[in-house]
Amino acid sequence: REELVLETRIDSLQSSGDFDAALRTARHFLDLWRAESAPAPYKVLEAEALVSTLERACELPEVAKCDLARAYQLDGEWRMLARNGRFSEAAAILNEQRRLFASTLDPDHPEVAGCLNNLGIVLLEQGDYDAAEQCQRDALRIRLNAYGRDHPTVAASLLNLANLLAATGDYEEAA
Repeated sequence: REELVLETRIDSLQSSGDFDAALRTARHFLDLWRAESAPAPYKVLEAEALVSTLERACELPEVAKCDLARAYQLDGEWRMLARNGRFSEAAAILNEQRRLFASTLDPDHPEVAGCLNNLGIVLLEQGDYDAAEQCQRDALRIRLNAYGRDHPTVAASLLNLANLLAATGDYEEAA
């Protein structure tokens, strides 16, 4: 589907720091979702949020644009490390990615929530349940504020938090 091609292109443009081209592509992506006969409301909301993020990125000073591009580049790095069981290194990269997103976009931006969610998963793998729980709760709070309760990303955060609570034996709250 064209949407997948556009998503991949946007990811590549963000990582390279070409936010103007990413914004043009994201606007086209949003137009495609709006033109669907029965678009999933959350897909339109996500595309609108992406356009808004990229509009903000285009207005950043060059140094901040470089930081934001670096934050997007780090996504592949932490994933590779985590796949190879190198969780402490993955956690360090996720913390750096979170710092970059928070400083260039906003501490309560959905990109920060994504970092927190992923960091919570990595910390769970390391057995740091308290820190993992805090990350999952913070990610959930940000996502609820950004998207509302009826969004798949919020559901994923709820599920991650429930899995973590179940892993620690807190079955009542996990339910």
